Amino acid sequence: MERLIFNSGGIYHLYQLESHFRHRGGRHYHLADSSECLELLRVTSHSPDRVIRRHFRAFLKQLDPTLIEALRQEGVDLEQEVATQGDRPDWSRLS
Repeated sequence: MERLIFNSGGIYHLYQLESHFRHRGGRHYHLADSSECLELLRVTSHSPDRVIRRHFRAFLKQLDPTLIEALRQEGVDLEQEVATQGDRPDWSRLS
């Protein structure tokens, strides 16, 4: 696995996602560890919690299509959050 590099907005929302997930009964994830970061994204992509979903969507909005595809290849289920039209994500569903 290649190391994923997020912009500052993505990192902020990733930390928010981890913090809210942990405070709502989840475990702590070490975000400096790529495998734990991916595991957090895999788990939270299926969360029924509205706050967790909101933070997950905010994180996704920061990503470019290359990173979205890399996350898909790593097993993060984005189909519930991103409806694609060709190669371009339809972000209107995320609001």
